[in-house]
Amino acid sequence: MDVKELPPPGMNNNLPGLNPARDRYLLTADANIIHASWSARFQIDKPELYYQSLRVPADPAGPDEIVVDDGMELGRRGPRTLLGKMLESAIITATAGWTVDEILYTRQTEYRQAVERLYRQMVENLNIGVSIEEVRINGKVMTPAVTQPFFDALTAARAEQGTMIDKAHEYGVSTAAQASEESSRIIAGAENYRTMVVANVKAESLYFESFLQEYNANPRTALMSRYNAVLAEVLSGIDQKFVLGAKTGGKVWLKLNQEVPKAADKNAAGEKK
Repeated sequence: MDVKELPPPGMNNNLPGLNPARDRYLLTADANIIHASWSARFQIDKPELYYQSLRVPADPAGPDEIVVDDGMELGRRGPRTLLGKMLESAIITATAGWTVDEILYTRQTEYRQAVERLYRQMVENLNIGVSIEEVRINGKVMTPAVTQPFFDALTAARAEQGTMIDKAHEYGVSTAAQASEESSRIIAGAENYRTMVVANVKAESLYFESFLQEYNANPRTALMSRYNAVLAEVLSGIDQKFVLGAKTGGKVWLKLNQEVPKAADKNAAGEKK
């Protein structure tokens, strides 16, 4: 199928009509129009069957014979013409089962392979001593010229979409890694705190169990020991300590806030010396 540009749009930008004999278009499964150039390479693997089944020209490597009726050329007849028409039939038939999105963007290779499989099967069914080696698309599949800018815009949008998806995926991976790291840190901190609290509670429990046994054996001694321990703990944070006995009567004067000697008093004391 040859790629041909369509005439420019008519009035009101209406799309021009397509002439199958001139434009050689293909219809997709979703009713879109495409143009493509195809070629095939074949091999004669059974020469005897090939010459018996087909009208081969005198020069096997040359063009097919031109059929003339009453001085009018009706076309060509021969192996190349037959295989070419069968290729066109395979392309038209296979294309009708694929959407334009699949053919242009998402499944280009599978589309070509589908045409090749169908063409191979058609030629094999003829049993003419020919095998198909390869079917290829020449260049790229095109849409009509008047619609190409829209497909180009779609291609650009798809590329931008892919870029954004990749960035979102990278951000998701990065965020998940950071969240996992933070989660591990929090869990480790919680485990350490739990271990510390359990150890403290266990130590307190052992202490109170020991104190209870001591208290049950001798309450007064246990309370006095506890009193002395608490008193020592409280007094350890005090600079000046005054411990008074329990004896009643009498007076005790404590100067708790000593005054700093004045400078004049210090000088007088020095002169007396």
